[in-house]
Amino acid sequence: MTSDEFEQARDAIVDAMAQAAEVYGINQSYGRLYGILYLSPEPCSLDDLVEESGYAKSTVSSAMKALERYYLVSRHSKPGEGKRVYFTAETDFWTVFEEIGAQEGRRELRIMTRGIDSAERALEEAPETERTEHARERLDELTTLFERIDTLLTFVSDHSLDELVELIELAQTIDDDRS
Repeated sequence: MTSDEFEQARDAIVDAMAQAAEVYGINQSYGRLYGILYLSPEPCSLDDLVEESGYAKSTVSSAMKALERYYLVSRHSKPGEGKRVYFTAETDFWTVFEEIGAQEGRRELRIMTRGIDSAERALEEAPETERTEHARERLDELTTLFERIDTLLTFVSDHSLDELVELIELAQTIDDDRS
């Protein structure tokens, strides 16, 4: 593969990651920077990423902070490099998915559970009307939903991707046998 062919291949992946970022409501520059890191054989400093991407240092810095929050990059230092920070891309997307599910999913569950508990306490004092009965039914539905999501998050985080795919394939085989 010549240098030009490599550059074309790299640009195709970097552009695809930029477009994918936009699908998730993330700035395209974040996706582009992630793509640059993903294909880099070694950790990159902010200066390396500025040079490679052409973005301002403030843009790169903001992007790295956001990508860290999404578990897509990690920050490192190198001995003898002082305060200089280096970044590497997380290449195992299952790890990213697990982290987001474990951290952000559980956080959302806690927020919603507190909200449901607060609403249920308020409804205990409310007069029995059609509206309050309807609200209680909806809260029960939400409680059931979030309990199921919690069960699913626990199950997914307790198994590897290969184990989960194996279980899905087994379930499909069982389903096919029933048909």
